[in-house]
Amino acid sequence: MSLDRILDSIEHLLTDLTKSISNLLWWAKLFIPILAVSMALLVIVLILICVIQIYVSQTKDRQFANLLEKRDQHDDEIDDYPTPPPIPHSLQPSKNA
Repeated sequence: MSLDRILDSIEHLLTDLTKSISNLLWWAKLFIPILAVSMALLVIVLILICVIQIYVSQTKDRQFANLLEKRDQHDDEIDDYPTPPPIPHSLQPSKNA
């Protein structure tokens, strides 16, 4: 009789294991597509961030190049700012100090 009890408990364990595995597979069928969609959206967002960073970088490079070009054009013009008068010799620091 003891052997029958052992066999019944083994059969019961196998039945519970089968139910657990089928339940786990059902949850996996539900969870894996959700996970795949989430990962795809994450990859799309990361790619968009990279593209936006490249675009912003190129725009700033263009703006900086335009600024340098304007500065170079203004360098050719004659300065009309008055030059400050030289410091008088009596107010300059002595070289012995």
